[in-house]
Amino acid sequence: MKISSKIILTAFGLSILFPRPLLAESPDDFFKRIESEYDSFKTQANESYNSFRDKVNKQYADFMEKPWKAVETVKPLAPPDVPEPGPTKVPEDKDPLADPPAPVTIIETVTTPAPAPQPQPVEPIAPAPVVPGIEPIRMEVYGTKIEIPGTDFSSFRLRPGDTSSLAQGWRILSQRQTNNLINGCLKVRDELALPDWHYMMLLDAVADYLSDGRENEKTMITAYLLNQSGYDIRLAYERNSGRLHLLFNSSGILYRRARYKMDNRWYYALELPKEPVVVCDFATPGETPLSMAIAKVPKLDFKPGKTRTVNVHNHPDLVLTMTTNQNLIDLLGDYPEAGLTSSENSQWSPHATMPASDEIRREIYPVLREAVKGLSQYEAVDLLLRVAQSFPYEYDDKIWGKDRVFFMDESWHYPYSDCEDHAINLSHLIHDILGLPTCLVSYPGHLSMGVAINDGSAKGDYVAYKGRNYTMCDATYFYAPAGSTASSYNNSSAVLIPVN
Repeated sequence: MKISSKIILTAFGLSILFPRPLLAESPDDFFKRIESEYDSFKTQANESYNSFRDKVNKQYADFMEKPWKAVETVKPLAPPDVPEPGPTKVPEDKDPLADPPAPVTIIETVTTPAPAPQPQPVEPIAPAPVVPGIEPIRMEVYGTKIEIPGTDFSSFRLRPGDTSSLAQGWRILSQRQTNNLINGCLKVRDELALPDWHYMMLLDAVADYLSDGRENEKTMITAYLLNQSGYDIRLAYERNSGRLHLLFNSSGILYRRARYKMDNRWYYALELPKEPVVVCDFATPGETPLSMAIAKVPKLDFKPGKTRTVNVHNHPDLVLTMTTNQNLIDLLGDYPEAGLTSSENSQWSPHATMPASDEIRREIYPVLREAVKGLSQYEAVDLLLRVAQSFPYEYDDKIWGKDRVFFMDESWHYPYSDCEDHAINLSHLIHDILGLPTCLVSYPGHLSMGVAINDGSAKGDYVAYKGRNYTMCDATYFYAPAGSTASSYNNSSAVLIPVN
């Protein structure tokens, strides 16, 4: 007697029908046969999973063999010149709030885009069989140990400037031996919450290890891993030397970096080419620009950095102490000069939108929340302004030799900071402690900030934006109350950067 109904098994989002066994088949034989058929099905599913990706990689390699396109190197973009007039101190005989409130005139508003999900492969990358004898890649990412499946590239060689050799190199990289490597890199990115820029740095380090430092091979491996991870990149080589270069597209703007315009998109060189370049301008379906945002605090192991104590001006009982994570400080130190939009005035938005670290939230915020209890919003804002004004000031040129914008944790780590850093630090404190919307306000030669006080207690100078008045708070107008603007700053011409 036969049973004609079916057993339905589902895997990889697909369904497959297996006939029920004849009653004469033993249970052991049945399960062995089902396991064998299911293993065969998984193999077929894995192959179909990668069929589209394989097709795209084949098209990419075939495109590489064609002549590459000459592109013009565009002069690097310099960040806006922000000559710092230095801190201003309130005259002892003046009440900064005595004059009528003065509105700030805005000539440009730089809106900050909402964080987007990080890029993903064009389709899921199926695991490949583990090759015996291949050791995993073990390294540290900003003091945090990681392990990634390895692969053998000891014989991987490219002939400089030879498009056939470069195409063959892409075909070699497209073999299954790199599947586990790509998945391993993406797993580290997600587990450590690495921003796109630092993920690219990770892949560059992995490629350096796999290529044993050979420049062209390293560049192609980095480009391949980024491309397979879903990022919008291009390969280029110098016409004469054949030196290979990685170009990456960004949704924001990068300063002081060689750039190229293709299909109305800006691509930046990871390393500066010394000669004119030609580009393999192949577009991968779904490719996504690198974001310069740091939307999450990276999850790095803790290494004690500097222990900082801030004695709040005019509040002798309010003393703030914290120890920064040196690993996070090192990561932030590798961030390039960049903005989150195409506006040249977006250079402060990455720093103003990155969340405060766990160390700040654990060691500083509870003390400040207790300090502002029972105060009106204006009084609480004024107290937090005093906190920011208690950070020692120094010029970037003197400390760093150039303009250097701090992320909030850097202001709590380094002994000195300037007007940009004070404003960004204060913006975080007010938003995170009081939950009020804030904005940065860029005057010619100065950065300040504003807060939307909504309980009727606001006073002093303000900037109007979307139906709200943002009370001006200047962390380097020592020790002026909230609502004060130094007379040296021109209220008739400013750029507004809403940050939350």
